[in-house]
Amino acid sequence: MGAARTADRRAELAQAALDVLTESGYARTGLRDIAQRSSYSHGVLHYYFKDKSALILEAIRLFKTTCVDRYDDALAGVTTPDGVLAALGERLTHSVEVDGQAHRLWYDVRTQGWLGAVDGAELAAIDALLEAMVLRFLDAYARLAGVRLQVEGTTAYALVDGLFQRALQDHFQGDPYAARTLLVRLREALPLLVS
Repeated sequence: MGAARTADRRAELAQAALDVLTESGYARTGLRDIAQRSSYSHGVLHYYFKDKSALILEAIRLFKTTCVDRYDDALAGVTTPDGVLAALGERLTHSVEVDGQAHRLWYDVRTQGWLGAVDGAELAAIDALLEAMVLRFLDAYARLAGVRLQVEGTTAYALVDGLFQRALQDHFQGDPYAARTLLVRLREALPLLVS
């Protein structure tokens, strides 16, 4: 089997795993669960992935890479600071209201990394991808507004990520205004980040 075909099959298996994992979460999902609820056998999953963690990390990486591409597409061609905020707001709202289960899985898996159940280096690489995306939005906003980012990238990412995680939590606890509240909080926090 060629490298391209192997990569395609791994991506296909990761997508199938993501579909199962977003419903059940990390702790309640094993390889057998994924195999039973997809069109792949347990043996096929083991052939392409050494264990559950490797498959889950591939699923998360696939989802987050696609997510980052969507955010970058939303930012492309924006020419005003308000346009940057509108693009970011649209994507964040979509992330909470439409892709919320997959983002919740990310936080679940990231916590498992703290416990040593998932490869921390792989999680750090995904976090770095997300941090770079957030910084592209903040840098675009600052450049177009004629201001500068006043904190280091990790601090800016932590603040935005924390606000997003809170909105996701509120959303899953039944708050119909969670996404809108996130946008309000982000606008309140922006002066802390750029001036």
